[in-house]
Amino acid sequence: MTDPSLDANLSERNANAFTFDPDDPLAGIRKVEHVDEDKKVGEVAKAVRAMAAAGVLDAVTEEIVRDYVTRRRLLSKSALRAIVREARPYHRAGLSRLHTPLPPARTPATDGCDGHGCEAPPPAWAKGADIFGRLVQDLRSRCGLTGEERNARLVYLVVASRVLDHPASAAVKGLSGAGKSYTVECVLRAFPASAVIVMTAMSEHALIYMRDSFAHRTLVLYEATALREGREKNEGNQTAMFIRTLLSEGRLIYPTVQKDEHGNLVTIVIEKEGPTNFLVTTTATSLHNENETRMLSLAADDSKDQTTAVLKAIASGKKRSSADFSDWHALDHWIWHANHDVTVPYAGWLAANIPPVAVRLRRDFATLLALVETHAILHQLDRETDENGRIVAIPDDYLAVRELVADLMSDAVGTTVKATVRQTVDAIRQLATPEGVTVKQLADLLAA
Repeated sequence: MTDPSLDANLSERNANAFTFDPDDPLAGIRKVEHVDEDKKVGEVAKAVRAMAAAGVLDAVTEEIVRDYVTRRRLLSKSALRAIVREARPYHRAGLSRLHTPLPPARTPATDGCDGHGCEAPPPAWAKGADIFGRLVQDLRSRCGLTGEERNARLVYLVVASRVLDHPASAAVKGLSGAGKSYTVECVLRAFPASAVIVMTAMSEHALIYMRDSFAHRTLVLYEATALREGREKNEGNQTAMFIRTLLSEGRLIYPTVQKDEHGNLVTIVIEKEGPTNFLVTTTATSLHNENETRMLSLAADDSKDQTTAVLKAIASGKKRSSADFSDWHALDHWIWHANHDVTVPYAGWLAANIPPVAVRLRRDFATLLALVETHAILHQLDRETDENGRIVAIPDDYLAVRELVADLMSDAVGTTVKATVRQTVDAIRQLATPEGVTVKQLADLLAA
């Protein structure tokens, strides 16, 4: 029998020893059908223990396993009961590991440095610098990035915005081979590993059972198909819903059921605290509408000129550099501990002067302000603070962001306005006179 005092370390070792997919709890047990009879008990025990070590051997999963094993006649009921009984301590240890509060993500350089006013200074070039200009230059020379300057700047701003209470998110879209993932990979090298959680795929409940802290970290997903947006609509898959909840609510609260040490069903609640932002690449032209309105859409450059530039870069024989980005890590480390409190004195003016043509502007405006605030934070050595200690964003912060996102937000708004509405507005603009426009005039022009 397993020692009831089994601790979280043993749970973690066993979680690594066996494979478990929360999206398909029976995957390990299905393999048992193809092994020799004398090995089936041991293999089922391994699969069940893997579930337990992952902290997901709740009453529902246990019933699914029992039904499958019984129908397939893999084991006797008594043998399975013994296996489950032995695995329960692993489950308690797994839950303990999942629920243990983790310290904030740190780079090695942050040890002994807490709060604003950290003693570690910013890089010498951070004051009076064109940070975006330097970023593009370093990505070219150190990473071999060709073109994609705007997307590189925006991806950097999005990841840097993770220090805010309401950070920005983005989807980088483009044809297969257009270089969208490489642009993201290059930019992420300018951040320490602790700034992001990178995935190429995920199971449905991966975010729930992931041990990592989400607070002020960017979730990066290479390829949006892992969101299973189609399955969410047709089969109730929860992956995309978890992402939306994280972006909107800043946290995940997930009740699940398990048996306690007395065999009674009890409800436990897994909580994942944010705030968290999201960066995804995709070949799709659009995501689920509920996800689309929560993110900036960045299009990869698939022009002929960009293709020619990439071909020339390949022909030059330059290899992807493994150059050191420690100076950029030092900047991010300093920003992490620096002042994040920003006031945008012209925010009210912007709100009053942006045409309210679509409901999604309510979210887009919040994204715009988040990017402006992030730009001010990055350049805070060249910004003043007010009487409350807040960084005062200047017009340059807005103008730099506007140059990057103006057309993106206009295009996004345009996709939410029906074509007939746009045609009607255009017709009224053509017919407009000081006396106004009659319904007949408008109808005649639209019918023409």
